[in-house]
Amino acid sequence: MTMKVGSLCTGFGGIEIGLRLAGLDFTTPWYAEVEPALVPLLATDHPGVPNLGDVTAVDWALVEPVDLIVGGIPCQPTSAAGKRLGDADPRWLWPATRECLTVLRPRQFLLENVRGLVSHDKGRLFDGICADLVGLGYDVRWLTLGACSVGLAHHRHRVFLLATPSTTPTARRRDVAPCGTPKSVSRPTPRAQPYG
Repeated sequence: MTMKVGSLCTGFGGIEIGLRLAGLDFTTPWYAEVEPALVPLLATDHPGVPNLGDVTAVDWALVEPVDLIVGGIPCQPTSAAGKRLGDADPRWLWPATRECLTVLRPRQFLLENVRGLVSHDKGRLFDGICADLVGLGYDVRWLTLGACSVGLAHHRHRVFLLATPSTTPTARRRDVAPCGTPKSVSRPTPRAQPYG
């Protein structure tokens, strides 16, 4: 059976690319992206698929329900590379994402973001996201995963959160071996080679 996947703050569609590489059979009935450089690219990649645009302006009651919603919120408010304004940043879109989930009630929600989301303001924002999801009846499992854990030669860490409906929802972190430990999978750092 083909799954329906809705994409919030789609970016270049990296999560969807990953789902396809993992062999998931799905369609994307809609996505939401406002970045001017990405909108034409996504329109080419998803011909005829509606771009809902600004998630803060969407009437979710008029949007086609889906099985899985991916994406969620921009990373700039909590990224170490930014000003880390958190929910004072106008790009803090968790309230709009929460509204989407409240109305559409997907079977699953997958969030990917920078590691700073977990630690920002001593975890206040991330704890709030988990509490909101549990309050909506979702069981939450999350982990922080470095690129080195999947065989790449750098430590770019991301938080991944999966929420699924439950009659006894809780939020728990899944432990993952940190990069550089014997249980992690890593490749050696590439070395310069003579050219030619």
